[in-house]
Amino acid sequence: MTQIASLAHAETFKIKTPRGTEVEVVTNYPAKASERSPVIIIAPGQGYHMGLPLVQQLAETSVKNGFISYQFNWSYYSSDPTKGQPSDDFSNEIEDMQTVLRLVKSNSRVDSSKIVIAGKSIGTLVSYAIFNSDVSLAGLILMTPLCTDPDNQTAIGNESYPKFSANTRPIAIILGNSDAMCSLPMLYDFVKDSTGNVSVNIFGGGHSLTFGKGGDPSNIERDARNIGAATTTAALWAKIIVHE
Repeated sequence: MTQIASLAHAETFKIKTPRGTEVEVVTNYPAKASERSPVIIIAPGQGYHMGLPLVQQLAETSVKNGFISYQFNWSYYSSDPTKGQPSDDFSNEIEDMQTVLRLVKSNSRVDSSKIVIAGKSIGTLVSYAIFNSDVSLAGLILMTPLCTDPDNQTAIGNESYPKFSANTRPIAIILGNSDAMCSLPMLYDFVKDSTGNVSVNIFGGGHSLTFGKGGDPSNIERDARNIGAATTTAALWAKIIVHE
């Protein structure tokens, strides 16, 4: 099981998907929760599990702002983190996240009109698909989205997020300014025709909002400040759109 540095009001458990696989979930409750609280559900990246900084800190910052948070790992990660791979069409991962969403909506402590979903990297693809299929969801956070094919430097935003420009519900984008998976020129070109309520938030760093090579001790504090700024921005945006 993934080790999570959780807040005091955390619960860790596993749930089964309709296809019979297990999804590992951690939920955190705010210390002063109202009778029915807003919620944020955070999907991980392909190999970026729920205990890593962007997912973990978004959960913690959201809880501090009155949200119930749900973090989870893809079922392929929970079963074999070293060898697992997402399904070709992400249908399994969509089922994983929908299973978590059904659990959230069944929670009597949740205000089902104030559910925000978020995703990191491939989690943005899954959460976007679910957001489009469920009009009850209040907002969507795309953390380090995929708008560039890094192998040939071509734009893939419209392929990754079909009909994005027609969306009218709140979407926030969180991105590093040197992310090879979504170059700034391609991002700006992708969002320029949007008719919806899109907030674009650019920070430093690459695809994990970190600087330089991973694990470089000289960047530890800088990385932490950058990720802290990004996750705080995302959590406060979520708080604004659910009118908390």
